[in-house]
Order: sequence, then structure tokens, then C-alpha cells
Amino acid sequence: MSEGIALMGNNASCKITSVGTIKVKMFDGVVRILNDIRHVPELKRNLISLSTLDSKGYKYIVESGVLNISNGSLVVMKGQRKAVKDLYTIPNVDFRTRPYLPAYSLLE
Repeated sequence: MSEGIALMGNNASCKITSVGTIKVKMFDGVVRILNDIRHVPELKRNLISLSTLDSKGYKYIVESGVLNISNGSLVVMKGQRKAVKDLYTIPNVDFRTRPYLPAYSLLE
């Protein structure tokens, strides 16, 4: 990703129209804050980059179709593998855009 363009897996380029902060309400009711989120209107799904989480110090483990993302000993997200397109989804997540939140760490 560079200069306002996101490169897709099929080498297509999609324009990043804005960068902001969102609140994500997780399956357990806890609200997490994600910063530096790129809005790419051409994408049909919300995606979370594991490589970005890894660069921020988060760990992830995949076992028996379950993805656990943790910060230290705290599991901050859980995903389940779906047979369609082999993607991991985070069930019961409520994405709400909040463009003017103060700066936080990637996940809080």
C-alpha cells in the first residue's frame, strides 16, 4: 500500500479514499479501537491485515479452524475459518466509523 493505492492479490489497484480510526465491537461486547484504517470503497468486505498486526507486536495462532489474535496473554480477536474462499471471519462484529477519535494504539 502506498500513495493512496491498495494493491489487491490479483494485482488490481484500488484507490484509498481516506484513512481514519474506527471502533470495533467484538463478539464479547468489548469495543476495540483500530487506527490508520484505510477506506477502499471498491472492496466488498472489511479486511484486517495480519502482517500489520504482527508489525505492531500482536501474535496470532491458527488451530483447528480458529484464529486467535493476542496482545500478550489477552486474546483481542477471534476468527473462524470459512470454507468459501478460505477466509477467516470475525463473527458478531459491529464496525462503526468514528473519524475524530483521539490517537490510540492499534488495538486497545
